[in-house]
Amino acid sequence: MKKIFNVISLFTAFVLTQSSNAVFGQGVTTSAIEGSVFTYENIPLPNANIVAVHLPSGTRYGTVSRSDGRFNLPNLRTGGPYEITVSYVGFESDVLGDIVLSLGETRNLTFFIDPATLFWTLI
Repeated sequence: MKKIFNVISLFTAFVLTQSSNAVFGQGVTTSAIEGSVFTYENIPLPNANIVAVHLPSGTRYGTVSRSDGRFNLPNLRTGGPYEITVSYVGFESDVLGDIVLSLGETRNLTFFIDPATLFWTLI
């Protein structure tokens, strides 16, 4: 009986050791972008569209800003370059390019966008 108990104890210790190594073996493999969107009057802009495109692969990531103008784009591919576009109906879009993300990096960006200018033509 004691021998069976020792074998079970050793097996349990082995399994626990191996599973903890598997858990600790996982690492960070992505990057992120977070930030804010404001009008030029420094008013947070909720529901603005934010799209990041990883240019080498064409992978697109998107989100919308929250009520305080803040946004998060987690789990992005590392490297780049990225092109980030912020748009909102009735406002000029803002595009930021040549963003390169390092492994595990969270880049913080702030965008200020202008109301669109409408031109009326009389015929």
